[in-house]
Amino acid sequence: LATLVFIVHPTHSEPVASVVGRADVLGGFLSLFAIVLYQRGGFAATLAFMVALLASLAKEVGIATFALFVAFDVIDVVCSSPSVMKALKRLTKSKAFLLRTAAALTGILGVLYLHTMRHGQHLLYKWTLLENSVASDLSDNRLATYLTYAHFHWRYFIKLITPAYLCYDYGYPCLPHILHLKDRRNAYPAMLYLFLAYTAYEGLVKKKRHVLLALALGLVPFLPAAHILLPVGTPVGERLLYLPSVG
Repeated sequence: LATLVFIVHPTHSEPVASVVGRADVLGGFLSLFAIVLYQRGGFAATLAFMVALLASLAKEVGIATFALFVAFDVIDVVCSSPSVMKALKRLTKSKAFLLRTAAALTGILGVLYLHTMRHGQHLLYKWTLLENSVASDLSDNRLATYLTYAHFHWRYFIKLITPAYLCYDYGYPCLPHILHLKDRRNAYPAMLYLFLAYTAYEGLVKKKRHVLLALALGLVPFLPAAHILLPVGTPVGERLLYLPSVG
């Protein structure tokens, strides 16, 4: 059923129908292939790191595949341990886990190095008003920047669960800026964050592996597009939900 929902999800229209979306489809396929290989273990798990590298070169969000490897290991140990604290102790004492984590971190740093070598001084681009109005207009107002990006997270969530209205371009001035804490629209991302926190709590306390996997698959690939690590040139883009929609 989950596979069927993924196949027909309306937000996939843009990456499937547009030429520019080939990178999203290819990166998503390689990421999922790498995850399948990693879950099999042995030599297949080693091969998964090479496929994850290819996914990262196809689409930047593919770099999250390395982090997903670590997340899967953590989830497996948490769900098989009596408590979260004992799970953490097991993880810190596991040489295999530490080795795989080091390999994943090396993969992430390697991809970043390749991008640095490719783009050089243009790695951190200064966004214009038409590309990212938040980074351009609100650079001196951190509170408004955080509130607006939080509202964007809510927009992404709504598009995943009720994709009734779709658009290929959410450039300026399609998305409003949230300038004050008193703005009523701040309640929407607040509810979203509370829901995610409660879901994570339920998954950890009741050892619900499918819930934790869903959170990992939904949130980790979304991080590069969430404007948390760095602002990106697409404030909201449905094609960026291609891999997170797996969660």
